[in-house]
Amino acid sequence: MDFRTKIKKQIASQIFEIETGNQEQELEKNELGLRLLKFFEYEQDSEFEQWFANFCSKRKWKEEREKNINER
Repeated sequence: MDFRTKIKKQIASQIFEIETGNQEQELEKNELGLRLLKFFEYEQDSEFEQWFANFCSKRKWKEEREKNINER
């Protein structure tokens, strides 16, 4: 097993091992875990990687712009 796959498996198992206090938290934990696994499934796809990088750049730019507006 390569290092990247090993890390992904460790992260996923840690999420699903987290204890929850009620049914709502359990559902939220499972939803987050499934989203993370889906991200792991696509994260090395070149098209997804480009889309995600663009999304992050746009989000950061938007947050910086909002921060500058609020500081005025």
